[in-house]
Amino acid sequence: MIANIVVSVSLFLLYCISFNAFAGDPINTRITNIRGTQFTVSWTTMQQETGQIKFGENPDNTDNWQVSHDDRGREIVDDIHHITLRHLIPETIYYFDIESGDTIDNQHGKHHNQKTSVILDVPDGSCHAVGQVFIDNENKRPAYDSIIYMTIHNNEPDQQTSSTESCILSQNNGGYWAIEMANAVTLSHDSRYRFRCNDSRALIEVESGYNGFARIITLLMDNTMGYMPTISLDNEIRDILFILDFLSNKHYDFQINYFRYDKNEDSRINLSDILMMLENIASQQE
Repeated sequence: MIANIVVSVSLFLLYCISFNAFAGDPINTRITNIRGTQFTVSWTTMQQETGQIKFGENPDNTDNWQVSHDDRGREIVDDIHHITLRHLIPETIYYFDIESGDTIDNQHGKHHNQKTSVILDVPDGSCHAVGQVFIDNENKRPAYDSIIYMTIHNNEPDQQTSSTESCILSQNNGGYWAIEMANAVTLSHDSRYRFRCNDSRALIEVESGYNGFARIITLLMDNTMGYMPTISLDNEIRDILFILDFLSNKHYDFQINYFRYDKNEDSRINLSDILMMLENIASQQE
């Protein structure tokens, strides 16, 4: 077990050396919900920031670009960001910059880009997937402000996965999420993804920033079947990455919660705390 822990620490240290994100830098940027007239951009930041997307069709004329704000409201300040660009033109390339607080990610002047799809027919039927996310393993604290990502595989060995759908939870949701997976499209975004509801697999990913993340693979079932997966967030790996980044001295403005990170209660945050967390993770796998 010690050898595994040493290897794990080495891998995390390598991650720390290569991890250069500052407070407002976007992390884990994803594009989902691609339609003929919209798509969603989501990302996380190391600290709570406002978030917005500036976008347009002409990458050389950014002065005339439009602005979209967080789907929860333009005044939202958080470490997760989920912004849907709406009222777009089908089959058109849109260029965009990601703004988190005072930080602008424009791909070094080249800008991000995404093409909208064709206008597709209304899907036949429904496959309304639902679930609930909690911060704790006792399922007592709903994970408000989490992004849910959902991808389908229709169980055919030669079939690719669907394009990913997503939604964001707010405090009004009580930790519950719902996604209509009948809207899923192929990876080329030019046709509906063919699958059988209640007879396909789904990858469900939860991104909750500071609160942790989780992934599960489960049957995709319509809510009329009474199936609602419950997901608990995994905080320990995120805590390890946070401590490593803190120890790298790249950030001086973290509001450190010593009760959370000082695992051995020696009034210091150091590699000893990481070792305790790795031992706990290893014990859970036995």
